[in-house]
Order: sequence, then C-alpha cells, then structure tokens
Amino acid sequence: MRNVHQTDVVFKHARALGCEGIVSKRLGSRYRSGRSNDWLKMKDPNAPAVRREAEEDWGRRDESKTQAPKGRH
Repeated sequence: MRNVHQTDVVFKHARALGCEGIVSKRLGSRYRSGRSNDWLKMKDPNAPAVRREAEEDWGRRDESKTQAPKGRH
C-alpha cells in the first residue's frame, strides 16, 4: 500500500468480509519462500481465528507434540 489510508481501507474491507487480517509486501521486493522482513501481517484481534490462536497459545512450541511417539519410527 502506498499510504496508511489505503491500508486502513483494505483492512476494514477484509474485516467486513470476515477475514482475520491482511498480508502486504514491501513495494519493490521480490517474492521468495520463507520468512522475510519484506512482508507485513496485520491481524484483526477480534477475528475468531485470531482469538482462538491467542486462547490456544499457538505461538508456544510444545515439544511433546512434535516428537514421534515412542516405539514408532
């Protein structure tokens, strides 16, 4: 987005459509896989998916869920 007003308009429309937020790319940056500072994610804290993410603490890494059960390979 070229300015804050445009970003606000797009974000308001995304919220009205029930989206959890928007993702935007820095103008002039290339598309590439993986994480990058060229991308900005704006989430609506009132969106059901975002509230569920906070309630379930998705940001926390639970090692017990990432390890294979014992006895299986």
